[in-house]
Amino acid sequence: MLGKTREILTRAKAKPETETREVEERKIVQEAVYIVRRIGEVIAKLRAGDLASLEESLEDLRKRVSELYEKHGDTSLPIRSTVYAVIGVDDPETARKVYEDAKVNLNEGRIPRARTLVNLLRNEIVIDTDVMPLSILKDAINLAHDFLKRNNVTRLVDTLNLILSAVETVQTILPRPLLEAYYLADELERLKEEEKEVALEVVKYIRERIELAKVLGYITDEKQIADIEEKIKAFEESVGKPESKEKATALKEEISKTREEVKEV
Repeated sequence: MLGKTREILTRAKAKPETETREVEERKIVQEAVYIVRRIGEVIAKLRAGDLASLEESLEDLRKRVSELYEKHGDTSLPIRSTVYAVIGVDDPETARKVYEDAKVNLNEGRIPRARTLVNLLRNEIVIDTDVMPLSILKDAINLAHDFLKRNNVTRLVDTLNLILSAVETVQTILPRPLLEAYYLADELERLKEEEKEVALEVVKYIRERIELAKVLGYITDEKQIADIEEKIKAFEESVGKPESKEKATALKEEISKTREEVKEV
């Protein structure tokens, strides 16, 4: 029993980062990635004094950007993402202690120490996404093409560099304890009816993850917490019965709903 529970907890602990990374990678627009890479290559050639096939390259870029703009409109497209975990505390008891210590230090005027403690009150998946504004890309490519016609290589290089500097980074923060709770509920769906002890151990950990999310301020709505707790109790009452899978699904859906509502950007 302990071995099975440990396997489930280990899988659920790893999934927030790995699954989020896979989701974000699927969002990347590969054509935009290619265009940005080609612009970098053109700039490198220009700096080296290589003007061969320059007009052909810019015309190809202009055509690709135009098609991209026509397809996606005036928006920003993701071209690169970095996903990583920031874990300062990983259990409710420690989180409460750090929080109280931070308050004491703040009240006593020890600001640097309080700041250090507050920075520990995190358990998050952070997504840094580089995005390219299509309107800037389209206008700059057209302008670059005009400079090429005028044989103004200096302004051409400046314009292409402007495109690369226009890439923006958007940060999204996901509450990791809620993600863990979701993946644990997903594991509950797969357990057999006779694996009652494992199910009860796992649901105990789900409750702890929700408590940690509450202490860290990711969930502040008491109704959301009450709704999840209601689904947890319903599952506990169904353990060992045919309806346990249905109750696990309801719990997973409730956690997913809360997760979407509390996502920070």
